[in-house]
Amino acid sequence: MRGLILVSARYKKKYSHDRYKIFFQKLSTELGFKLFYTDRIDVPKDVDTIIVGLQRLYTNSLMELADINKKVKIIGILGDPHSLDKIPGNDIKMFNRYDTILGFNDSFFRQKYPQYAEKFIFFPQFFAPYDRFTKFKINNSPINKCLLSGNLKPRWTYPFRNYINDNRNPKQIITLPYPGTFLKKMKGKNKNNYYIGDRYSKKIHDYFCSIVVSGFKGGVIAKFVEIPAVGTLMLCNEALDLKQMGFIANEHYIPINEKNVFNKVTKCLRNPKKYIGIRKAGMKLVRENHNINNRIETIKEIVEKL
Repeated sequence: MRGLILVSARYKKKYSHDRYKIFFQKLSTELGFKLFYTDRIDVPKDVDTIIVGLQRLYTNSLMELADINKKVKIIGILGDPHSLDKIPGNDIKMFNRYDTILGFNDSFFRQKYPQYAEKFIFFPQFFAPYDRFTKFKINNSPINKCLLSGNLKPRWTYPFRNYINDNRNPKQIITLPYPGTFLKKMKGKNKNNYYIGDRYSKKIHDYFCSIVVSGFKGGVIAKFVEIPAVGTLMLCNEALDLKQMGFIANEHYIPINEKNVFNKVTKCLRNPKKYIGIRKAGMKLVRENHNINNRIETIKEIVEKL
């Protein structure tokens, strides 16, 4: 078997997180597939398997793959939902060609593309690298405040997150600045205002609880697994795919909405010892089921079947 892993050139740039780079490099090593960050490629004749990572279907990147020999098996790992159909037909053309489709957003995909349900596999978000998050034990003396992290722009994409930020009590809820996708702001002294990589995992571990709100189309974003991975109490809205990932409200996380979020935060901060069981259960669930190694094994099994 000779295979390729093709990832949009966009991800070769310096991102605010390194999760995908770590994942694709590890996948390349585990499978023995060559890894390329590119938007165009001439596929060698002896290649029989291709993994396409985070293809940007709102551009014409890697669209030539739709026309290559059907004997070449193609596994497509989808990016964010809003990257799918801005160029009409690109999504359908590639979904027809993919032998297997992996996606981070199960409910959204099955609702929008029911005709591809048979070749679709839910591929939930994961934390990476493994040691960055699992090196922490439950923090028994955390800062008794709640973090709110994530991008606040554009406001229409994150209305609930902006609502919390606009109305929060700063003595209870601390906003964690978002550095931006390509770290344009992280220069000189400003870089100390942002938390990425190891600094990010330590930051969320320092605090008793952290609020996370689902992203576009209600999808489960990486913070849903990164926060409990370090043993921090997670307060979150009940995103559509949480139940599929094994999360149970009030067992692994505290559910919130616009009506109760501030009361829930106050309640948690007033009696932090009451939530030690939820913190431990959330950490156990995520570390066992939603780490980089879980996702690598999923793809290895798919490749073997193909």
